[in-house]
Amino acid sequence: VVGKGNNGNNNTNHHHSQTPNDAVKVCLDHSVSLFLYPDRPPITYFCHECFVTVSKKLLSKSELNAISTLFEDINHPIKQVDITCENKNCRAQEKIAVSTCFSPECSSYNGNRPIRYCNQCHKIRHNTRRGADHVIHVPLTSPWELEPETQNYLVKAIISLLKEARPFGSGKRTDKEESMQRTMAVLDVDDEENDESFLNERRLLSRYGVWLLVGLIKLEEDTPHEIIGHMLSMLFEWFNTTAYLPNDKT
Repeated sequence: VVGKGNNGNNNTNHHHSQTPNDAVKVCLDHSVSLFLYPDRPPITYFCHECFVTVSKKLLSKSELNAISTLFEDINHPIKQVDITCENKNCRAQEKIAVSTCFSPECSSYNGNRPIRYCNQCHKIRHNTRRGADHVIHVPLTSPWELEPETQNYLVKAIISLLKEARPFGSGKRTDKEESMQRTMAVLDVDDEENDESFLNERRLLSRYGVWLLVGLIKLEEDTPHEIIGHMLSMLFEWFNTTAYLPNDKT
């Protein structure tokens, strides 16, 4: 995304260089966009220099009282997901990235792109004094460190994934399976071939339940026995379903 220049071209700086600058602001108010560029349809993007110039112009015209409410910060797509901290002032010894921040306050340090932080920088940037309202993506942690509601979602997700491994001809068809069966019948697809292919896909999907279980579930002294028992019973059922299948692809 590039900004619109003051001369009406796709140029975004005062010197009218050949290469447009990256946009850092977007104006969603059509009246402002049409006032500034009547020959161009909304919405309007601005680089930093053009945003400063336009802000002064609008204020001098007494068109707006609050510039900040009309312009939104924007993030550009992540070009490459780095495995190390992208903070230029990072002083941590362990620089493996553990979080990604999408908030403008942090992304502005990375060319208006979401920035990756190591554990130390993450704690400095996001704590009770600053960054508490930032939009952050972090890896899944141990279920026992999550809030009860989120913990319940994670446990149910693992169990649901393990349940995807079902033996041939077992149980009653779900609504999704019935719908797919009717679709295949309309398309005149062989039922036996369709059933086998569909069940193979479900068994492949069930692997993610095993990976989540192995990667996240660690036994602790206060681990709820009923939750562990439920997940272990589903794991044994998964193993019983997939271990002895001919030409098993899981």
